Formats: sequence, structure tokens, C-alpha cells
Amino acid sequence: GDRTEIGPHSLLGSLKNMVVGRIASAFGLTGPAMAIDTACSSSLVAVHLAAKAVRGGECDFALAGGVQLLLTSQGFRSFDAAGLLSSTGASQPFDSRAAGLVPGEGGALIGITTLETAYRLGYGVLALLHGSAVTNDGGGLSSTAPSPDGQEAVIRAAWADAKLSPSEASYIEAHAAGTAIGDAVEATATARVFGAVALASVKGNLGHTLATAGIAGISRALLSIQHEWLPASAGLSHPTGRIPWDTNGLKPLLSGEQWSGARIAGVSSFGLGGTNAHVVVSAPNESPGV
Repeated sequence: GDRTEIGPHSLLGSLKNMVVGRIASAFGLTGPAMAIDTACSSSLVAVHLAAKAVRGGECDFALAGGVQLLLTSQGFRSFDAAGLLSSTGASQPFDSRAAGLVPGEGGALIGITTLETAYRLGYGVLALLHGSAVTNDGGGLSSTAPSPDGQEAVIRAAWADAKLSPSEASYIEAHAAGTAIGDAVEATATARVFGAVALASVKGNLGHTLATAGIAGISRALLSIQHEWLPASAGLSHPTGRIPWDTNGLKPLLSGEQWSGARIAGVSSFGLGGTNAHVVVSAPNESPGV
């Protein structure tokens, strides 16, 4: 904001594309390098595009993820003016006390390659990424209102891409930002696809890390697969009455539990503006030969 401080590095330091450009330059990476901005779903959209690039032969190994830093008060003021900030300062997805989102910070990257390449180079395989999809709500009540039809569509498209049945899922890492209406809409869409499945959101732990939310969700899904453990959804102790838990089959994770059965999961990330992403992952040994 201080014009006297503008210098030769101000332009490059303000361009989002230079974040990935500098990484590519530093490590000599020659494949597609792009910054993705679909708001809250940005980093999961990046995972989707990275997987497509590997499968399409554009590169043999990809890094995908996101970073979110809250360096000024502008974002907080904007969220507050829009009525989105939690009035309690707590993030409580799917809880009756949910009062809005709590912005959080973070950054993470995951590596994506083929199983053949991973085994040849001796990489440890954390999970199989079976399929993914990206869609948009396409309007509805407004450009910012979530659509259960749009969310259902992207989930079904991702499982079709994975060539797996949603009935095989045992855990869904939800977007669930901790807003009463948004969480209920997502539960509706999720229940339409999966029925009986465990449900949680990392936002109870970290808050809403905005552009990094998707990579935060997939990171917890990978850790859950690795440790064979379904973690509790932090901040959730009184499931909201807006969601018919007794009849829709969804199981809110009020406490952690051993992950029994096939470790196959879905991860959702829904962006402000309607761009939705969903990915399907499993333990490496759940689908031999994939």
C-alpha cells in the first residue's frame, strides 16, 4: 500500500504465476507449470490437472498443492463484511453450533506419478489416486450459493473416472467449511451418492485454509490411509439437526476409530464461485494391478 516502497521486485513478487515459475526455474522443471485459482478448490483442482498431465504424458512426475498466507487484515475484513466469519472464533463443521468459517494458513505439496515410475525410482507409494473430476455448479440461486446438484455431479464424475462404485467408499473427507447452510447442502449431495459412509472435515483442526483447503483434505486422507485410522472431526460433538443423520446413512466421526475394511476414500473441495473438485484415493494394496 506504500507507493514509496514499490521497487524492481514488486511486480514479480505480486504475480501468482511466479510462485510456480520460480519453483520450475529453481529445480529445472520443464513440464506444465501453472498457478490455479478456483478459490477454495484451487489446490484440489491442481491435483486433478497434475494427474491428467501425468496420465497424458505431459510429464512423468508432477508436484501439486497449494499455499495460503494471511499477511494483511484485508481478507478478514472482507469475510466479516460478507457475514462468513465465525462469531465464536471456532471452526465446527457439521455441528449444531457452527457459526461460520475460521480462515487458516498452510501449505503442502504431493507428488504424483505412475506406479511404474514410482517402483522404478524406489519411491514410497502413500496411496493410489484412482480418479478425479472438476465441474461448476453452473448458476443456481447465485454465483456464490452452493448447489447440491452440482456437488453430486462432480462426485459421481470422479467415481466414474476412477471406475469404482461409490458403494466401495468407507470415508469421505468433506469440504465442510463450518457454515450451517453450506455443510447441510454438502451432506445432502454426499448422501445422495454414498449412503452409509463415515464423514469428517479437517477444517475443524486447521480452519478453512482457503486455496489450500483441498490439499489439506487430501493430506489427511493419505495420513488416515497410512495409519489405518479414521480421525475424529474436531469441533464436532453435537451433529446439526439440519442434516437427517438417522436416515441419510452418513456417519459423523465424533471420535477416532480404527479403519476396518477397504481403505477407499473420497475427498471433496468446493470453491466460492462454484468450481467443485473431488478425488478418489485408496491404500496402495487395495486394488492390485492398478
